[in-house]
Formats: sequence, structure tokens, C-alpha cells
Amino acid sequence: MHFGKHILPERKGRWTTYHINSEYVIQPEQMATQNMAAPEMILNETDRKIYNYVRENGMITSQQVVNITAISTLQGASVALNRMIKNNLLIKQRKGRHIYYILVE
Repeated sequence: MHFGKHILPERKGRWTTYHINSEYVIQPEQMATQNMAAPEMILNETDRKIYNYVRENGMITSQQVVNITAISTLQGASVALNRMIKNNLLIKQRKGRHIYYILVE
């Protein structure tokens, strides 16, 4: 294995241990980030349907998720919507007793 100069292997018989080289200096080209692509979130088919629906209609409810996807229960819809909230795609809104979800701006 090749780890470069920042990790040093130490062979002891049939075992090899690795240590961090405390004298290693990071080169400027290693710090450049302008060429790095932003990681794209991969959405499954259900999340993509929900996202597209909210983008076209401005909001979605759990019942609408059941209607437009293969999810058959409100609990399943809630799981999908909460996953999208966790991934910073949707925001949960409440108006009285009614709960709906909108896109993160």
C-alpha cells in the first residue's frame, strides 16, 4: 500500500502498524477546493416524486404522498417526509391542525 509521506508504515515481523508523520507539511495544491464538485444527493424514486410534486405545487401533505407514490400508509409517508427533512430538502409547516411540507429555500 502507498499512503504518501503523511502516514508512515512500521513493519514488525508479519504485522504492520502505521503512524502519522508529525513533520509532514500540507502542500498548497492539496488545499485547493475550487475544482471539487459539490456532492449531489441521490434521491430514490419516491423522494424524487415527492420533491418534484412540491416544486410544482409549492407544498405537500402526508395524504398527498400516499396518493402520488407507492407508499400505502400515512406512517410510511411520514417516514419518507422526515427523511427528506433530515436531508435538508423539506421544511415542516403547521397551520392549525394541518401539517404540510415545503421546499427549503
